[in-house]
Amino acid sequence: MELTKLLDRVPIPVKESLEEPSAKINGLLRAYISRLKLEGLSLNSDMVHIRQVWFMGELSHISSEFDNVVQVVLENYKP
Repeated sequence: MELTKLLDRVPIPVKESLEEPSAKINGLLRAYISRLKLEGLSLNSDMVHIRQVWFMGELSHISSEFDNVVQVVLENYKP
């Protein structure tokens, strides 16, 4: 239920079905970049994990450039 609500709120739709683990990861990454507030303990817990792995861990060197690329994509996206 929480994931369904989240995927409805992200600016660019997630193409994977809810049954695929990648849908949750994509939704959480899009929510993080879009600075959406998360509802529910489960999604917040998953977001902490994603932040640790992607943005504070081994991939921290790309996070600022990744944010810039995503910002340009979001600004130019037309549904």
